[in-house]
Amino acid sequence: MMETEFKRGECLIRGLFFALRQLRSDATRKFSEYNIGFEQLEVLFCVIGAEKESMSISEIASFLDKDKATISRAVKSLESKGLVLRQTIMEDKRMIQVKLSDQGMAKIMEAKQEKDFFLAKIESSISKTEQKLFLNVLIKILEAMGSDIEDKHLNHFKNQIFRALDNA
Repeated sequence: MMETEFKRGECLIRGLFFALRQLRSDATRKFSEYNIGFEQLEVLFCVIGAEKESMSISEIASFLDKDKATISRAVKSLESKGLVLRQTIMEDKRMIQVKLSDQGMAKIMEAKQEKDFFLAKIESSISKTEQKLFLNVLIKILEAMGSDIEDKHLNHFKNQIFRALDNA
């Protein structure tokens, strides 16, 4: 097998993509026992992380940078499993709000134990200083991407990161 020499930037991108694939694969495998696919998991964590009790399909799609049809399918599947409730807004019948059901909250709490174990495994392998450095580098990469990321999403992410750094 012939080795290819990569430029530093290529290694960075390849490393990020490889890590993302591995994280997604691991999360999908771990949460499959809950009969929840990755797209559905993203929706659940988006809704539970919302600053309000519910989110519209458009808000979820915008936040996750997915099309509304994809989110609608995930929400319908979650609803059929009893994990979310869909509510039509009376003022605009086209607007659907999504919120966690009691069963959905229970599933999230079960899944949270798995997530906490997963995070503890990662956090124990790198020091607090390395974690802070990684998060700061990640922010710089995201800022360098500039207009490719909506400002509100980047700012939300940065606020979460800075809160985490302050608590570390």
